[in-house]
Amino acid sequence: MLAFITRELFAYYYPILRGASVSILMLSVNVLKPFLFGRGFIGGISGSLSVVSVIGSAIGPLYFGIAYDATGGYTGTLLISAILPATAAILALFLKRPKLSDGAKTALSA
Repeated sequence: MLAFITRELFAYYYPILRGASVSILMLSVNVLKPFLFGRGFIGGISGSLSVVSVIGSAIGPLYFGIAYDATGGYTGTLLISAILPATAAILALFLKRPKLSDGAKTALSA
C-alpha cells in the first residue's frame, strides 16, 4: 500500500490497516504456537521468534536505505518486500498439525 500512496487520505488509511493487520498477525501467532508445537515448547519457540524479529528489525532499515540510495525511491523495494509475506500467507494455508512420536507424547504428558 505504501508503494502506491498518491493522496494524503491514503496516508491516514495506512496506519489503521497496518495496526489491524499486526493485531491479527500477533493473535494468529499466539494461537498457532501451542496448536502446532504443543504447550511444552512455547518458551523455546517464542525465544526463536524473538531472535528472528530482532534480526529482521536490524536488517530491514539497512536494506531499505541501500535500496533507496541505489534506486532513488522505495516503490520497487516495497513491492519486492511484499513477496515474502504473500508467500508465507499462501504457505500458511497448507499448515497441518504435526504428528507426535510416542516419545514426544510421553514427554508432553509428564
